[in-house]
Amino acid sequence: RLNKNVRFIKENKMLLTDYAIQYVKDDIIHLNGNTMMINNFDTLTCDSMIYWSKNDSIYARGNIRFVNNTDRGIIGDEMEIVYNDSTVERIKVINNAFAYNNLNLQINKKGPYLFFRDEMSSKEMIAHYNGENISRLELLNMATTSYHIIDDSLLAGNNIVSGDTIVINFNDGNINRIQVKGGALGKFNPEKNNTKIDTTILYGAE
Repeated sequence: RLNKNVRFIKENKMLLTDYAIQYVKDDIIHLNGNTMMINNFDTLTCDSMIYWSKNDSIYARGNIRFVNNTDRGIIGDEMEIVYNDSTVERIKVINNAFAYNNLNLQINKKGPYLFFRDEMSSKEMIAHYNGENISRLELLNMATTSYHIIDDSLLAGNNIVSGDTIVINFNDGNINRIQVKGGALGKFNPEKNNTKIDTTILYGAE
């Protein structure tokens, strides 16, 4: 048992917490109170965590915030993280899942860069990674997304879509394809002067 200012270090991973119990034979660590994990450029904060050292996997609970390279993050009540060679392989959020991606975009080429945010939410969420970038995101049960369309480095519009399940495929970390299953409803708001579409589009399907 370790109390106050506890720190575990394993290669590129550091675990910080108020209190911990280490089961040496099983190579399992239970961490409680102001828990933080720092892994390369990723940071995870939560109320409590179980870390399996041999499997390099984590189960976190309570006020979870996983931040990837400061611009991207995943939030939820319960989260499972599996690593492969210190790189995230899969993240599963079990309840109240929310993900975001911060963007700095121009509306016109002579204008300033402005802050925008892609947002994704659902009851459950599974994120698959390929190297440093996310490759596939599954939003399960009451799924919604709000993401920004970029054309020639300029903001072309904002697309809001909801459905029972949403599957998002990424290419080099950027949204490439979105598939919606079950009660799909969408709304596209074009950015004037940056697209040939001059009016809001509403659409829906199964």
